[in-house]
Amino acid sequence: DACMGFAQETVTRNTNVSVVLAGALEGFSDLTPGTVYYLNLGFGTIGTTAGTRVHVMGIALSATKLLITNLPALQS
Repeated sequence: DACMGFAQETVTRNTNVSVVLAGALEGFSDLTPGTVYYLNLGFGTIGTTAGTRVHVMGIALSATKLLITNLPALQS
């Protein structure tokens, strides 16, 4: 499976962007500290419910900071 990450800024199509693949990243809102966040397939977002292909993106350290774990997808 491909490695997933978070763009550090909003860019237009066909533009280079820096992507964070691991570590703590600020800039989120309304996260619940201690909660695991999964990739929402088809939406390009994260959420607290795993889908049919489980890809753990990280664990909330605070309401605004996610510790990116980027664990590979598993079939549920």
